[in-house]
Amino acid sequence: MVISFVPMRSGSKSIIDKNIKDFCGKPLCYWTLKELQNCPLVDIIVVAIDSAEYQLLIDSFNFPKIIIYHRKFENAQDDSTTESVMLEYLMLSKHKNEDIFILAQVTNPFIESNNYSDGIEQLKIQNLDSLLTCTRIKGFSGTNMETHSIMITPIDLEGKNLLVL
Repeated sequence: MVISFVPMRSGSKSIIDKNIKDFCGKPLCYWTLKELQNCPLVDIIVVAIDSAEYQLLIDSFNFPKIIIYHRKFENAQDDSTTESVMLEYLMLSKHKNEDIFILAQVTNPFIESNNYSDGIEQLKIQNLDSLLTCTRIKGFSGTNMETHSIMITPIDLEGKNLLVL
C-alpha cells in the first residue's frame, strides 16, 4: 500500500493560513491533494490537521482517497517538526512494514501526479528504503533549473519506506 502523508497546520505565523490561501483560484492545499488523488499509485492520502475549518475545506474537495488524521496538540505548535507528526501517525497507525510512506507538502503545488508515480516506481525498481527528490537551482531567475538525482543515507523510521517529494 502507498500512503501519502500531508501535514497541514493552521497556526502559521509567517503567512497566516498559508495552506488554504487562494492560489490560482483554489486553496493552496487543493493542488497537492488533487495530484495525489489523481496518482494511480497512491492508495490513501492521510491529511494531518489541527483545525475544524481545514477539515470542512478538505471534505469539500470530495477526494475519496483522503483520510483525515487529527494530529495531537503538541505536534501542531510553532516549534513542532514535520517529523514529529509523521512519527506520531506512524506509531498509532497499523500499517505494514512493506507499505510505502510518502511525505507530500501542500507548499509544493507544482508537483504533478506523474512526478509522484515516477518517484514511487524508482523506489520499487531500485529496491530503495528511501528517496529524496531535489531541484538544483542555478542563479536566481528560475529560468535555468536542472533536476538531479542524489543518493543519501536513509533515516530509519522503524522499517518504514520513506519517499520525500
